Amino acid sequence: MNRALKVVPFLSLLLLVPARGEDQVYWDLETFRSLRALASELAEARPVSLAPAGFTLWEAGQLKLPESSVTTLVGDFNRDGRPDRAVLLETGEGKNFKLFLLIATQSKKRWEMLSLRHLEFRSVGILLWDPGRKTLAIDTN
Repeated sequence: MNRALKVVPFLSLLLLVPARGEDQVYWDLETFRSLRALASELAEARPVSLAPAGFTLWEAGQLKLPESSVTTLVGDFNRDGRPDRAVLLETGEGKNFKLFLLIATQSKKRWEMLSLRHLEFRSVGILLWDPGRKTLAIDTN
């Protein structure tokens, strides 16, 4: 099995995984909307791998969306001692599909964008962390 990785250099990343027996953490829709509002090109974005119909259900409160390394990771990317968030987002469908990586920090209860990158590939697996290289990688297999 040959897995292709696209690497996005960044400062550092902390992968948070719930231990066994811990309650599942779910995405907060208002947090998502605040993050999405940071850039005009994300106005119609949804979490990666969430179909438009699923997104509609989530917005209507009929679907819970677990936080996972498929869509988001939390870490101190800019080394200021506060947690930041890396988020994979998609817009459009078919030939209009676009994939983005947003990295943001929360300051005084509001989100500020650290980085927004349009990603040139069409499918993703999970966000990965390499602490030695201080690199955020995206599994594209």
